[in-house]
Amino acid sequence: MIGINILVDMLMLKSETIQFIAGMAMIALTTENIENQNKIVAGGGVQPLVRLLRSAKTSEKALQLLRKM
Repeated sequence: MIGINILVDMLMLKSETIQFIAGMAMIALTTENIENQNKIVAGGGVQPLVRLLRSAKTSEKALQLLRKM
């Protein structure tokens, strides 16, 4: 769970690059893996992901990749 918490923290940083990296890591961890999806939910990762998707600063590329989750 520690790794998930770090990724959630990374999603909340101001750096779009760091947010992108965290989003990509979450995609890699959750693709076809219900256990990791549940860990992200339990670790509070949904709200930061939604905030990132709603942000006007989020690049189109990052949005497209995060929507695949």
